Amino acid sequence: MENITLNYVLKQNYKLLKTFFFTALIFSLFRIVYFLRFGEFNSISEYSSDFFKAFFIGFRLDTITILYFFSLVFLINFFFFIKNKKLHSILNKISKIYLISFISLLILFLFTDQEYYTYFQQHINIMVFGFIEDDTQAVLKSMWTDHSIIIILITWSILIFITYKVVTKIYANNFFIKSKSIYINVIIFIAYIFLYASSIRGSFGVFPLSIEDTAISNNKFINLLCQNGFITFETAVREHKKSREKISNEQLLTKYNYSSINQAIADFYQIPEDSIKNKTYLDFLFKKTKKDTFLEENPPNVIFILAESFGNYYLKFHSKDLNLLGDFEKHIKEDLFFQNFLSSTRGTIFSLESILLNKNYPPLSDTKERFNTYKSSVAFPFYKAGYETIFITGGKIAWRNLNEMLPNQYFSESYGQSVILKNIKGSSTNT
Repeated sequence: MENITLNYVLKQNYKLLKTFFFTALIFSLFRIVYFLRFGEFNSISEYSSDFFKAFFIGFRLDTITILYFFSLVFLINFFFFIKNKKLHSILNKISKIYLISFISLLILFLFTDQEYYTYFQQHINIMVFGFIEDDTQAVLKSMWTDHSIIIILITWSILIFITYKVVTKIYANNFFIKSKSIYINVIIFIAYIFLYASSIRGSFGVFPLSIEDTAISNNKFINLLCQNGFITFETAVREHKKSREKISNEQLLTKYNYSSINQAIADFYQIPEDSIKNKTYLDFLFKKTKKDTFLEENPPNVIFILAESFGNYYLKFHSKDLNLLGDFEKHIKEDLFFQNFLSSTRGTIFSLESILLNKNYPPLSDTKERFNTYKSSVAFPFYKAGYETIFITGGKIAWRNLNEMLPNQYFSESYGQSVILKNIKGSSTNT
């Protein structure tokens, strides 16, 4: 290893180091803006130590993110051991273009993360996959109407320009304090590699820094202040992949250390397993009421209305001046009104399938299973009793393949947005 070639490598890594600090500064500025936009200023005095710790852990998580994207340039720098000025010039340009491009994309992602928070009060999480899996056109329209896209694009363009100027200046400047001692350079080089490897883990300890390490406070927002959208997105990808995995009955029983369904049922009801050998587990899961001929003789019309995201919290703001209920108010006062419900899980299709099919499982609507028929369908007992079963949605009936799944689940008819617009005069849509 020649000292002159080692100096070339150290000089390029010095440029990368300066670019890192510039990018880390941008991340920190976004974290400050995040706090100013969404933070609870009264919590600073009460959680002052947690507040500063949040910024420190946040910087470490930002470092992991930045160094992950800088890894290609870090590897390119090793090619500067080759003594070839033309090659050095080409690699220098590639590094510069790569860094400007990816820093610009990182900035755009930081903007996206903050706008995502305005809706979900969370960093980017598993719900972001709804952008692709749900009605993408409607989501894009909502983004345009609900967010200051023009201002964001202008600000992003300004930051891209600043990034271009700063990175170009860094990679055009060949100033570097060279050491004549190869021993000193070798020590610096080894220390740099060790520091890069440790920093990309976020820790010098046995375990790398992870999202679990952001739970530092009793204050939820301070915990969120530690995080960035890239770290939470990585978690979302894993969660989304896991949610799509299909588990057989046998695998599910094995997971919870049961050898049979009867053993699980016996454990749940705290009864001897031998007592259910001559019965099926369905006998324990379903109960039948005594036969009553009243409903057969007086079949009622049954209407079930589901308003997505219509949480109990918002009803508290209803008043004469802020009418949130409209004509629904009289039904709250006169009819049977239950307030304490929880969604089966987060995500529209997950909750909808739980209601439609009485199952808690990864969605079936985008798999071949949607063509199967399930007697657990909420429409089955009504269909069996001779009812006309109808499903109506204000959205597109082809969303998540509902138009293909619903006819197989004992719904005689299903209508969506296009039919409503065509047949109901004066109707309109915002999607």
